[in-house]
Amino acid sequence: MVRNSYRLLEPNRDGAKECLISLQITNKSTMGSIILETGGILIENGWLRILGSGNVDICGDILSWNGFSGTNIKTVIKGALIIAYDVIGGFFAINAGAFEGEIKKIYYLAPDTLEWEPMDMGYTRIH
Repeated sequence: MVRNSYRLLEPNRDGAKECLISLQITNKSTMGSIILETGGILIENGWLRILGSGNVDICGDILSWNGFSGTNIKTVIKGALIIAYDVIGGFFAINAGAFEGEIKKIYYLAPDTLEWEPMDMGYTRIH
């Protein structure tokens, strides 16, 4: 079994509550737990960055990456939620109607093709 290194970032407690309320999710869900309990998760020394409630070691929180009020993002992906990014310029988003294909599946914006590719997995498990 391959094990990836990871680091859980300290959460922004005030920001976490705002994220949960704004996204209308519970801390009982996997995403809600990650937001409440971490500022984000760095996988393989930061090659992959899963968004949480924000921390100085990750650029923004899940709200700022999705253009919620108080951010500099002017264009959002209607029908998708950015959940992670990687160091080579790729972005991961949960489909909520933006992409053809299954709702709640993750899509990856590949920096080499600039096209959203289905990943055949949800936020919590591979199908």
